[in-house]
Amino acid sequence: MIATAAVSERRAIETQLRRVLTSDLFTKSPQLCRFLRFCVEQTLLGRQTNLKEQILGTEVFRRHSPFDPRLDPIVRVEARRLRSKLDEYYTTQGMADPLIISFPRGEYIPRFIPVAAGSDKPASQRAPVNILIVEDESIVARDLENRLRGLGYSISGSASTGEAALEHVERARPDLVLMDIVLAGPMRGTEAARRIWDRWRVPVVYLTAFSDAIVLEDIKGSEPYGYILKPFDIKQLHGVLQIALSRRAKEAAATLKAPNQTKREALLSILKNGRITAWDWKVTDASLPWPQSVERLSHPVLSSDETPLQFLDKIDPLHRDRVREVFTQAIRERRSIELTYWKPAESGARCWAIAMGGVTSSATGEIRCNGLEITTSETVPQERSREEFEQFILAAGHDLQEPLRSIKALTQLVARRHHEADASDDALIHIESGVDQMNALVSDLLSYTRVSQDRDAPAEFFALDAALNLALSNLQFALEQSDCRITQQPLPRVFGVKSQLAQLFQNLISNGIKYRRPEVTPYIEISCSEDKDQWSISVRDNGTGFDAAMADYIFEPFKRLHGRDIGGTGLGLAICRRIVECHGGRIWAKSVIGEGSVFHFTLLKVQQLPEPSSLRPAQRSAQISA
Repeated sequence: MIATAAVSERRAIETQLRRVLTSDLFTKSPQLCRFLRFCVEQTLLGRQTNLKEQILGTEVFRRHSPFDPRLDPIVRVEARRLRSKLDEYYTTQGMADPLIISFPRGEYIPRFIPVAAGSDKPASQRAPVNILIVEDESIVARDLENRLRGLGYSISGSASTGEAALEHVERARPDLVLMDIVLAGPMRGTEAARRIWDRWRVPVVYLTAFSDAIVLEDIKGSEPYGYILKPFDIKQLHGVLQIALSRRAKEAAATLKAPNQTKREALLSILKNGRITAWDWKVTDASLPWPQSVERLSHPVLSSDETPLQFLDKIDPLHRDRVREVFTQAIRERRSIELTYWKPAESGARCWAIAMGGVTSSATGEIRCNGLEITTSETVPQERSREEFEQFILAAGHDLQEPLRSIKALTQLVARRHHEADASDDALIHIESGVDQMNALVSDLLSYTRVSQDRDAPAEFFALDAALNLALSNLQFALEQSDCRITQQPLPRVFGVKSQLAQLFQNLISNGIKYRRPEVTPYIEISCSEDKDQWSISVRDNGTGFDAAMADYIFEPFKRLHGRDIGGTGLGLAICRRIVECHGGRIWAKSVIGEGSVFHFTLLKVQQLPEPSSLRPAQRSAQISA
C-alpha cells in the first residue's frame, strides 16, 4: 500500500492498528504503543519526513530538544523491540489478521502488507505453496512434511545436505526453503541459504535447536526471512511462514513496479564502454578441432548470426591459434571457456576482448557451446605491458562472468515468454540483481582508475582529521549497526587531495567493520607517528585477521581472501594503495589470524604552501620537501 492510502485502505490500516494496540502484548508496553501509533499516523498523513530519529526522540520518547541520536540510542533500541514485538504478535495472536504492519530494519516508516498480497483468487483456490525441507534427521523431516501438508502446503522435496538443497532449488525452484543449520554434509545451512538467496532469490526460514550468539550472528548474515527454535509449535511455524511469504511477495511486487528507465540507465552505464555479443553453436563432431567441430544454429534467439569461422576471422592473427586451442579443448572436455585476446578496432589499432562460456548438453543429447564476448571500445594502451593489461582484463571478466551469464539466460527466458501477460517476475528480479553486482564492480573500477587519472583534483593543505571525519560521516550507519568503537590520536596537517584521503580512511575502516569477529565488538584505533621526512599513520582493528603471507597479495586488484561469502569487489585495498602512492607514500599491512590487522601508510611532510602547479600531489610534495 502507498503511504497516503485510499479511504478503504486507510480504514483497513486503522482497524489493524487498533487490533495490535489492544492485544495483550502491546497493552503492557505504553511506550511501544505510542511509538507504533505515531509512525502509522504520520505515514497515513503523508508526513514521513517526521519519522526521523531526531523528531521521534522528542515527540515519542519525550527527550529534550535538540535530541542527538548519536548520544542517546533510545530510538534504535525501541525500534528493535517494536519489530520483535510485532513478529511475536503475528505468530501468535495475529495469525488470522488480514494485514501485517512491519518495519524494515533501520527504517521507521511502516509497511502495510495484505496477507493475500499478489493474488485476486480466494485462498481455497490458490495453488499451494511449495516448500523444500532441508533437515538431516529423517524422522524430523518426515514429521515436518506431514504437519505442513496438514496446513495446506505442498512439499517440493527434502534434502539432508546443503549440496543436495542447492541442486533441488536449481531444479524445482520452490517458493520457500525451511532450513536446518547443522546438516549432514560439509556445507552448513547458513552457507546453503546464502547461495540460494544470491542465485535464485528464494526466501529461507531457519528451523534449528541452536540459539547461541555465534549462530545468531551467522544467521543474520545470510538474509533470513524467519527463525524458529526447536521444539516448535506448528501454529507459530505457520505464522512465520506466512509472514515470510507475504514479505517476499511485497518485495517482488515493489521490484516489478520500478521504472523501466532505472534498469535501462543502469545497463547503459555498464555497457557504454564496451559491446557484448553472444554465441550459441551446435557441436557436430567433438573430435574435430574448433571451429570445424561446431555449426551455427539455424534460428538463434539472442546470439550472433555470424558463423564460427567468421568469429575466428575477427580475432587478431597473433591470438587465433591460442583461441582455437582453448575452444577445441573446452568442447572435448566439456569445460568452461575464459580467455582474452585482441581484435582489430575500427581505428586500425587493437582492442581487447573477453570470451566467457561453456559446453552443455541437453536431455536429448544435443551438445551446445555458448557464451558471451565482451569487446572494449578502448584500444590496447602502449604504456602498459601486455601481461599486466591482460591479467587486469581477465580478472575483471572473471568477476563479470556470473552476472552476465544470469542476464543472458534470464533474458532468453523473458524472450520465450514475451507473449504471456505476466512473465517477467522472477526473471527481472534476477536481472536487476546482476545489474547491481556489475554496477558495484564498475563503480570501484572507476574509482581505482580516477585516483591516478584525475590530474585536476584539488590538492591543498588541510588537517588530516578533516579527511578522517568525512570518512566517519560516510560510515555512520555501518558504525552504528555494528556498535563499532573508534579511538584516534591527533593527526597532522598534510598536503594532498582531501576526498582521496577520506576514501583511504573509509576503505580501511569499513574493512575493519566488514571482517569483524562475530563474538567481539569491533574496535578500530587510528594513530600517528612522526619520522624525519614523513608521517606514519596506522589503522588497527580487532577483526578476523589474515595470513601474514598474504600481506602483499591483498593490495592487488580483484584479490580477495574470503571468496564470495562476504560482499565486495576486491578493489578496496587496491584503491588504497593507489591513493597512497599518488601522495608519495607507501602502504603495508600486518596481521594475526583471530587477533586483527593493522594497516600502515606514510605521507610526506611539507612545511609551506606550494605555488600553483599542474603536478600531482606526490610530485608537488616531493618538490616542496626538496
